Amino acid sequence: MSISSLVLHAKPEDVERVRKQVLAIAGTDIHAVSPEGKIVVTLDDPDTQSATDKLTELHKLDGVQAAALVYTYFEDENRNSSDHHFSNAAGKEEAHDVIQA
Repeated sequence: MSISSLVLHAKPEDVERVRKQVLAIAGTDIHAVSPEGKIVVTLDDPDTQSATDKLTELHKLDGVQAAALVYTYFEDENRNSSDHHFSNAAGKEEAHDVIQA
């Protein structure tokens, strides 16, 4: 399972086209759009590799000038469900928390 949030940057005149393309990707949702062309998106995907592919796809959408990953959470379905992995977008730190039941 993977949940990510990112900010896409588009020219104001391209926002509507980018918005439609984003919503055509399964698991995406748009939470805010600024007049300057910033689009706040979340991606919820049951498969980590599929989510990675979709994040790449979002970055390459026609009209997207830049994409910034803000947050990502992933859980490996093959591991103990109490193992959680978090990483920040800047990659400055990673925390691996194991929650004991």
